[in-house]
Amino acid sequence: MFRFCIITLVVFPILTFLFSGSSFAFDADDLQYWNTESASYKINKDWKIKAEEELRFSEHARGLYYEHTDLGLTYSGLAKWFDVGVNYRLIYEDKGEKRKHENRPHINATLKYSPGNLNLSNRSRMEFRNKQDSDDAWRYRNKSIAKFSYNLMKNLKASPYIANESFLDFDEEEYSRNRLYSGVDFKIFKNFGIDVYYLWEANYIESKDSWKSYNIIGTKAKLSF
Repeated sequence: MFRFCIITLVVFPILTFLFSGSSFAFDADDLQYWNTESASYKINKDWKIKAEEELRFSEHARGLYYEHTDLGLTYSGLAKWFDVGVNYRLIYEDKGEKRKHENRPHINATLKYSPGNLNLSNRSRMEFRNKQDSDDAWRYRNKSIAKFSYNLMKNLKASPYIANESFLDFDEEEYSRNRLYSGVDFKIFKNFGIDVYYLWEANYIESKDSWKSYNIIGTKAKLSF
């Protein structure tokens, strides 16, 4: 039963958006580049801290429009298939002619299942968005990942994956964003890895009652201790 629940949580959100997406009207695509750097430290077998910095470039990867810093603490001692964490994220993003900030604390709960070389996970995130010059808001995010790991050579592990993340705005009571990922996570050294991915993001524009999509190339550099 647990195995069935995990597989359902990973596969169903992806299929739902793929099949329903054919009925959406999409605006012209835009090319972006996202660069992320993170470092994590395992305090003991149950606790881990992590710091992350991300930069996003738009207008066909020519201009920086977004950056965030995220600090978090994760606890894995409840069960081997379950993690819970609390984070704080500080965001700066261009809004028209002005750069505005957002304080975003969030809590996360992740279900995990790993049969053989296949790793499945489903993360639920609840965010409180304290936005400059705007009303506070709550948002729920759900991200499902299916990843397969294998050794390319003695000291190089590759993990291709697909993922889907859905966004639900509580105040507006609407499905506002969806992200589809496809990438490869490379473990190069014991403490260092690189993730290269393609991301297709669709955002609902309420004023136009339509969806605007973005093509995104992303890289992540990850240190772990």
